Amino acid sequence: MSEADTGAYAEQRYQELAQSVDDILSGLPAEASRLMAIYARLEYALMKRERPNGQSPTFSRDQGNQLVILYGDYVNEVVADDFFDRVKDLPDVMYLIQEPPRRRTVENGWVDAQPITDKQSMFKAVKQIRNNLLHGNKFRILLEGEQDRDIRLVKAAAEVLVRAAAEDEFLFRHFYY
Repeated sequence: MSEADTGAYAEQRYQELAQSVDDILSGLPAEASRLMAIYARLEYALMKRERPNGQSPTFSRDQGNQLVILYGDYVNEVVADDFFDRVKDLPDVMYLIQEPPRRRTVENGWVDAQPITDKQSMFKAVKQIRNNLLHGNKFRILLEGEQDRDIRLVKAAAEVLVRAAAEDEFLFRHFYY
């Protein structure tokens, strides 16, 4: 294939992929886009938030060439101990507890989730929902398959995150800026 043919072929493939992304976005439920926006703002704020215990300056660290957000540390150090008890009876959160997200594995496909019994397991489930949406091909299922279940889980994850951010003065202030 000549250089000109390769360039034309690459341009054609680019156009096809760009259209595919547009098709995915136009069919993606608003709840999924909302959760991704919430996560983007939350991660931004957590990169800036100082830790109360003074172990390290923020809830992020470099791991090799990658920035890692320390969600578990944030939940343990900042989220109120009674957070789970205060939100567990909200309708969307009740659904999350009753129908926790499954986890996708390479070897076993979708595997059952761990029970949600406290704030740590709740936030792990919320992160699993995010991971399923981004990495587990859930965007296709949202378009074709278990749409009701997945949308309800995505809504529950968003509610948990926004309620936690609303209780943290720093995250509340830095969520938008």
